[in-house]
Amino acid sequence: MDELENDCIAGRGLDNRLGAYTVLHALLRAREKGAEVGVFAATTTGEETTMRGAFHAAGRVRPTLAVAVDVIHTSDFSGMPPQRFGRIKLGGGPALAKGSVCSAPLNRALEEAAGRLGIPLQYAVTPGVMGTDADKLNQTGAGLPVTTLFIPLRYMHSPSEVGSLADVEQTVEVLAEFLAALDEHFDPDPFRD
Repeated sequence: MDELENDCIAGRGLDNRLGAYTVLHALLRAREKGAEVGVFAATTTGEETTMRGAFHAAGRVRPTLAVAVDVIHTSDFSGMPPQRFGRIKLGGGPALAKGSVCSAPLNRALEEAAGRLGIPLQYAVTPGVMGTDADKLNQTGAGLPVTTLFIPLRYMHSPSEVGSLADVEQTVEVLAEFLAALDEHFDPDPFRD
């Protein structure tokens, strides 16, 4: 990767690499914060095609809820219309999926975690599907409550993707705070909301 100005980096494959880095560091940070729930993490295969990795991981683990971490296109450069995902900018903080597949209780808990930390959230419009492993996770078992926390990424799927280290660190902190706050009283079921 190459270091750029304004706390940004550029490189190939930041899509998957930033997601894996974020999840790993969020788990370590959640442990430091005293998380008391069991947490499983998986990097999966086929996310952009069959999503089979997410399906098999959820089928084996049988989680209570799932938060996918992925990247999302920014709309802060020429040629990327904000109508596609919303107004997402590099350096603007993590983006939370808002759509019909998203669990309202999970989104609310992530918003509260960000609020406690003073971290701004952006919102990604995901009316039908999120385009992440959460779509397949939602279809496992009896219907797993899911959402997606996105890291803004400019020039996705190009040889020179650009990300903000501040966005990555804020995503780590929001996810860690969310995990540390979970307990046996949290109900992710959107039908009881």
